[in-house]
Amino acid sequence: MRRESATALNDRAFQLQKLGKHEEAEPLLRRALELKPDYAYALYNLGWSLVAQGKARDALGPLSRSAELQPGRWEPLQRLSEAYALLGETDKAREYEEKAKDVRGGARGKATPALRNARKPHPPVVALISESAYFDSLNRREIRARQQELQRQVSEAGR
Repeated sequence: MRRESATALNDRAFQLQKLGKHEEAEPLLRRALELKPDYAYALYNLGWSLVAQGKARDALGPLSRSAELQPGRWEPLQRLSEAYALLGETDKAREYEEKAKDVRGGARGKATPALRNARKPHPPVVALISESAYFDSLNRREIRARQQELQRQVSEAGR
């Protein structure tokens, strides 16, 4: 019996995530982290899957650790913003959105036109689409639907 590596498990989970199968990806990512606890990409992907499943509180740990391990990446910070927004913690959501924006400033990814034209201050859950191959394969309709749902939840929390 061949033992799978943390990288192979993370890669399989990522393929599931691209199909929106976050529940199926979660156990693969947890297994990858058993094998390699500080595997930053698996931590990020686990956090992403948890946020996508509405398990925002559970996502905070993996996303925070991923951000610590990858100080040059904005994506974990943006997902932390989304998680805090889902929890109704809008101040924290804005804080992490600003951190993501600061880190992203030096990155090659570009904000969507909607973000460039958005009123200031930005809603804490405005999702960004990077030009990197990492996000190119994501379904843009799914991303937009997620943005709208998160923005609705933030609006309701602010009332």
